[in-house]
Amino acid sequence: MIRRISDSVFECPSFVDTHSHDDLALLTDPERNDKRLQGVGPQVIGNCGISPFPPLPKDAFAIHSLFDAVMGQTPGPFSSAAGYCRALNRPDVRVLQGYNALRAAMFGPSPRALGLDERARIGDAVAQAVEDGAAGLSLGLAYLPAVGADIEELTDVARRAPIVTVHLRNESIAILESVEEALTIARRARCRLHISHLKIAGKKYWPLAEHLIPKMLDAHDELGVTFDHYPYAYGCTALSAILPPEIAALPPDERAKVRPEVIERRLKETDWENYVHMCGWEGL
Repeated sequence: MIRRISDSVFECPSFVDTHSHDDLALLTDPERNDKRLQGVGPQVIGNCGISPFPPLPKDAFAIHSLFDAVMGQTPGPFSSAAGYCRALNRPDVRVLQGYNALRAAMFGPSPRALGLDERARIGDAVAQAVEDGAAGLSLGLAYLPAVGADIEELTDVARRAPIVTVHLRNESIAILESVEEALTIARRARCRLHISHLKIAGKKYWPLAEHLIPKMLDAHDELGVTFDHYPYAYGCTALSAILPPEIAALPPDERAKVRPEVIERRLKETDWENYVHMCGWEGL
């Protein structure tokens, strides 16, 4: 419904962009007229585990590459959610604490499972981020370093946030198992769950939609799970995501020493979100 404010000014509802990576763009271009002209108003930022706070360690080369590709160069740094929210100063924008950013800052880029003490520490950090203004926590389970997190770790940190958004661990061959992992986290942690950019990548896996759609309907009825979906035929991420996580995490000089046959063998395996396996080289 459009409401008249004056003879020349009208007010109408706007779309909510539930999955934006405008974390840095909003600082340099607060109006974001390119979105406003398409009817977008409020936004949710800090998705996929990616946020401009806290600062990443200098040796996290692959994570810097991913974050820069998604958000652009950081004009900060911002040491915490509180500092970023003060700089943003936008009540119509909801900020998520990126778990990948927090985990890399606290424990480095390695895709390993955290121990009990580490899980307790990062759980406290998640709770502090929420206290400082973050609306919830975002998990990027296909990306470093959270790709190495096990379900116990993810459940522990999810308990400290009112809502968790998830970039699933796999969006093709293991889409059903990846959704089930997210649902298990929500059940155990008793948190709200939102699944980011739900899709099935790779035409050969599209028939899995016959199982995925009923699964999501049941999840909504049981847990109130929600999801978003972009209306495009193609997705976008950093080129470095093509590499297996254990290779992508290496410093550039060590990565250059990895023998081609090792990479070629890993590109035939599916224990990680393998874009080459999903779409083929011609589909990248």
